[in-house]
Amino acid sequence: MKQQIETKKLVYISLSFSTYKNKIKGQIDAWKSKGYLSELLSIETESNGSYSLIKYTFDKKIHRVFVYEGKSKKEVFKELGRIVTNDYNSSEILIYIRRLGINIVYFGKYLSKLSSKIIYEIPTFPIDTGTSFIKRLGLYCENFFFNYYVYPKAELIPVFVQAKDSKLKEKFFPLQNAVVVENEISKINNDNNDSFNFVFFGNLQKWHGLQKFISEFLVFEGENVILSIYSSETDEFKFLKNKYKSENNIFFYDAISLLELENKLDGNVIGIGGLDYESRGADIDTSLKNKDYTALGIPFIYKLTDLSFINYKYGLKISNTDFNGKLIIKIISWYKSIHYPGMNQEIKDYAIQYLTYDKQIELILRKLNKCNIFQ
Repeated sequence: MKQQIETKKLVYISLSFSTYKNKIKGQIDAWKSKGYLSELLSIETESNGSYSLIKYTFDKKIHRVFVYEGKSKKEVFKELGRIVTNDYNSSEILIYIRRLGINIVYFGKYLSKLSSKIIYEIPTFPIDTGTSFIKRLGLYCENFFFNYYVYPKAELIPVFVQAKDSKLKEKFFPLQNAVVVENEISKINNDNNDSFNFVFFGNLQKWHGLQKFISEFLVFEGENVILSIYSSETDEFKFLKNKYKSENNIFFYDAISLLELENKLDGNVIGIGGLDYESRGADIDTSLKNKDYTALGIPFIYKLTDLSFINYKYGLKISNTDFNGKLIIKIISWYKSIHYPGMNQEIKDYAIQYLTYDKQIELILRKLNKCNIFQ
């Protein structure tokens, strides 16, 4: 399909590139493949409690340039607003903003000054309201400023829907998460291996339900099993690490890239997807996690329906009744039933064919063309 979009400059704005590096880099690479020169403006928290505004450019390597440091987010967002309105205020520039949360209070007013085209992504929708009064109040304020500043200005609002009965506004555009496949050929050798390595990869949160999985893992008696957990230093990661650090077959590792993880995998590897997303109000799994495991070439377990994996035989969908002391037995039995020498490559081929960011960005471009956004 021939694109009819005049703009060829994309500026991505994110609260933290380092936290969502795989996804954001995948999106930017996909935009580049469509002919867009891309830059990223990211606000990152420093060890001293200050906030830095960082500019990234993407050539063969990622180039990081320090722009500004402030003691408060308000101060840094003010500088971000100044830069955007001065340097990126053009109808030929597309600004792609990943949800800013309550920080839209600081930045929203600058959007009204822009002639640039705006896309505002909401990574999970509906947004989790939380259980505390402060969180609910924060979301109320965010929605107010979103409706006042963002919605009128945005050309399109991609949303990753996590509830089946979600009511989408006119500009909302449902998408699926995607993944970067670093290697087209699987590196995993799991032939003649009697051990099973369960792997969790991501920014561990309570709603991932890993505590429930560990409870099942510890009562299992049978084949050799290990559990490897790769995560940034989230509160849940630190809690579980402290609680289970003395267990011989549970290992906690610092966050690494998907490519680095793939180079470490060996044996019968099974990914652990989200097991308690309903605790944050979801009834659809919109996570990157299942896609990451597919890009690695490994089967996985998950709990809620994932629209990217309908009738997919290399994902085991479990329910609450499976947390009965026999979950690990069920998973290993399932794994043995699907395993064959070319399994890992077949899984990786599925990711290449169906789950890349190129597919999702192509959908956005088609929608923009259909709506004559750049005409």
